[in-house]
Amino acid sequence: MIIITTFFTAILWLAVAYIVFANFSVNAAFNLAPIYTGNISLGILILISVLVGAGIAGLESIAVVARLKEKNKNYRMEYEKSSLKTVENNDKVKILESKIEVLEKALKDALNK
Repeated sequence: MIIITTFFTAILWLAVAYIVFANFSVNAAFNLAPIYTGNISLGILILISVLVGAGIAGLESIAVVARLKEKNKNYRMEYEKSSLKTVENNDKVKILESKIEVLEKALKDALNK
């Protein structure tokens, strides 16, 4: 799965590089009034847009992975609690069974006397 993902990611970045290179000589009007007004290469605008989008997607995926790890941790804790309760209940059952055996033996001894 990782190999396929890496392959498609490489193809995607090569396509972006081609589009940026093909549009590098094309100028686009860019108006960011207080800071910059003028023409800028369309290839640079595409490259900036792709990099910003990739950065945002990366940050979002980090957040999703962190949430999934937290959920997994909570589920694991709940599973361990339920396992401990099961073991605890089994121990209680064994203790009660041994008490019953002791009482049955005491009853038999009392009836035999």
